[in-house]
Amino acid sequence: MKAPDLKLSHKIIILVSVPIVFMLVFVSVLTVLQKKAEDEIWRERHSKAVIAECNTLMRNFMDAGMFLYLFEQTHQLNLLKRYQGLSEQIPVQLNSLRMMMRESPHKEAVLEELNRAGNAVVGLQRSADEMIERKSTGGHSEIASHAEFLATSSQMLSCLRQLIKEQQEVERTNPQKEAFLRSMIVYCMAAGIAASIVLAITLAVYFNRALTSRLLVLVDNTNRLASGKALNQQLAGTDEIAHLDAVFHDMTEKLADAARRKQELIQMVTHDLRTPLTAIDASLLILTSGRAGNLSEIAMKRVQSAKRSSERLLNLINDLLDIERLETGNFPLDKKKVMVQQLLENATDSVRAFAADRGVTLQTKETDATVFADAARLEQILINLISNAVKFSPEGASVELTIDTAGDQTEFQVIDHGRGVPKEYQTVIFERFGQVKQEDSARGKGTGLGLPICKALVEAHKGSIGVRSEEGAGSIFWFRIPQSQE
Repeated sequence: MKAPDLKLSHKIIILVSVPIVFMLVFVSVLTVLQKKAEDEIWRERHSKAVIAECNTLMRNFMDAGMFLYLFEQTHQLNLLKRYQGLSEQIPVQLNSLRMMMRESPHKEAVLEELNRAGNAVVGLQRSADEMIERKSTGGHSEIASHAEFLATSSQMLSCLRQLIKEQQEVERTNPQKEAFLRSMIVYCMAAGIAASIVLAITLAVYFNRALTSRLLVLVDNTNRLASGKALNQQLAGTDEIAHLDAVFHDMTEKLADAARRKQELIQMVTHDLRTPLTAIDASLLILTSGRAGNLSEIAMKRVQSAKRSSERLLNLINDLLDIERLETGNFPLDKKKVMVQQLLENATDSVRAFAADRGVTLQTKETDATVFADAARLEQILINLISNAVKFSPEGASVELTIDTAGDQTEFQVIDHGRGVPKEYQTVIFERFGQVKQEDSARGKGTGLGLPICKALVEAHKGSIGVRSEEGAGSIFWFRIPQSQE
């Protein structure tokens, strides 16, 4: 499959812009349909107004003709005045009708006929005005006859009837067009919404599938890195994921190189430092024991100081090797049923001389508890915790060892009455080189590796470790391991 060349930002723009463009087109179509529907509604209303105006004109024409006929028969001036009043309204109504028909350019013939009829009515009105004026002054004048009025208006009435008929046809067909347009609007809305949803889902699935497949490669690479397996082939393309994968491959190569250099350093420490340092420590032991002859007091002090320094270096090297083996998993445990009392006695015996030099007493309580564990590693944990407690206890103080069982868990506690551990350091001290005070290392009170080793050993036994302490009130270092393990 060809690698996508689009960046994630471009894909997001496409994912957002395509539905927006589609919606703009969809809204434009709906706008056109809505405009057509509004035009049809206007045409229907316009037709009704034209029909109403035509009916009013026809009624006024008929009434005017009737009054003119009655005037010819009775010569009553009031009938002529009523005819005159209607004839004054007719030109106004004709003008209004002409204004309405201006919106219909194909009605030019009708407009022309309405203009002629309006001019004729205006002429008859003037004739009636002259008669009324002469009658009022005692003069004599003739007015156009009813027959002449009918001849003038008959064609007009025919034109109005034809116009009414046409507008009625518009009224009849318009509701059908309106209904069709409304249904089209509803259909377009439903189709547009459905299409936009399908389009959005399609784009999302397409980009998500391409994105997910590439992200899964990254996830698999992280799992492979954690398990020490070779990584997948580097992803092709120019997007951010391909760049991240390239960085990940480069980082993996650098980690592998760092691991190789670290292993070389450990081998160097093991062979090139530990072996000669062990020989130096043995030589210093011979000197301090007097087997190589008596030394002066000054020489003895210097040799003893060198002996302590060599022991400290050996302990540091051993701690580094232990924690490296624990982290790489190259630290097998020889688990078997162990008597806890024997563990406590062995651990206290190993530290008793060191505690006596510091003026600290060790106290243990009898117990018949048993655990399924590596006895040597549990002793190493206890010796480390007891040694730390002695180091940070004042002269004349005591360090107590207690055992508590709850369910399938056995808890070991080492209690001291020293300076305590501040709350903010109670997690830090279980990390590499983590110490409450940096000057402790300079004073020979520790390297900051003992507690991390204890933590790793306890976790290897599927247990947990921690501390309960208040600054200035002593500490309780504890660890729990199951009494039985598969």
